[in-house]
Amino acid sequence: MKSQNWEDLPEKKVNVKSHSFEIIQEDKNSVIDWKNPVIESHTFNTQVRIAEKPFSEGHFRYAFQGYDQRLNHNLVLKALKEIDLENYNIQAMSKDLTLVSICNLIVNQFNERMIDKVCRPNLLRDFVRPFIFEFMGKGPSQLSDQKFLYAENYIDGDYNKQSNNLGWKNESWSDEALIAQTLSHFSW
Repeated sequence: MKSQNWEDLPEKKVNVKSHSFEIIQEDKNSVIDWKNPVIESHTFNTQVRIAEKPFSEGHFRYAFQGYDQRLNHNLVLKALKEIDLENYNIQAMSKDLTLVSICNLIVNQFNERMIDKVCRPNLLRDFVRPFIFEFMGKGPSQLSDQKFLYAENYIDGDYNKQSNNLGWKNESWSDEALIAQTLSHFSW
C-alpha cells in the first residue's frame, strides 16, 4: 500500500470492540500441542475512523484505510466481499487469526536462528498482528452489511512479492529473495 493521506479520513468515529488472539507458549522451549493449542484472547473497546471507499481489494476482501483513536494507530481494515452467515462470528473468524499466530511463532523461531547469520537485520521477516473489530451498534454506511472487520496495523513501505503458494519464487537472487526462500524451507 502506498503512503496514504490519513487526514482525508472522515471525522465520524465508529464504536467497535477489538478482539485479538494469540497462542500461548510457556517458554520458547516448550512444546505446543498444534492440534489443541492454548489460545488467549484479549478484548477492549475503541473508536475508529474508516475511509469512505476501499483503497484495494483481494479475492475475498476489500481493504479500507482506518485509524484507531484509542491506540493512535493507522490501520488496514478488511471487509468480506461475501458473507457466509454460518461462519460470520468471532469464534469462526478467530481461526484465521490463530493461523497467523502460528505463522508468527514460526517466523520468530526462524529469526532467532538467523539473527547472527544475516548481513542486515532488516532482512528478518515479520508478520502483522491481526485482530477483529466488531461494530458496537450500526457500522458506517459504506459497510452497512458488515458486523465484523478484520484489522491489522498499517505498515508503510513498498513491498515486493518473493513467493506464492503455487511454487513461484522471485529468482532475482537478492538478499530479500534468498531470505524469503530460506524461511519457506524452514517453515515447511
